[in-house]
Amino acid sequence: MKTNKASPLVESSNEIDSTSIFAGMQPAFQHAVTGESHLAQLADGSIANEYSFAALPEEWVAQRDVNGIAIALHADVIPGYWIDNRFYSFSQLSEIPLAA
Repeated sequence: MKTNKASPLVESSNEIDSTSIFAGMQPAFQHAVTGESHLAQLADGSIANEYSFAALPEEWVAQRDVNGIAIALHADVIPGYWIDNRFYSFSQLSEIPLAA
């Protein structure tokens, strides 16, 4: 099923840390085939201000270290940012209008 929505935590804006360097830009990942998106999260499920592979769907993980921590993702998973309820890949960032 294709979706353009990020993980359920996206919808709860009070859980997003406002101390992010780029306010309103949250690190996120998107599966290029399915369109499914997830915010970067810490191992405890809280929203991360940096890219983290923790809490991503198991099928997105390509490799784990000896401690079971995800260290590589499948090539179909791309990093980017979640901005205004939409995923933007790094190459799409130039399409975002700047606020005055």
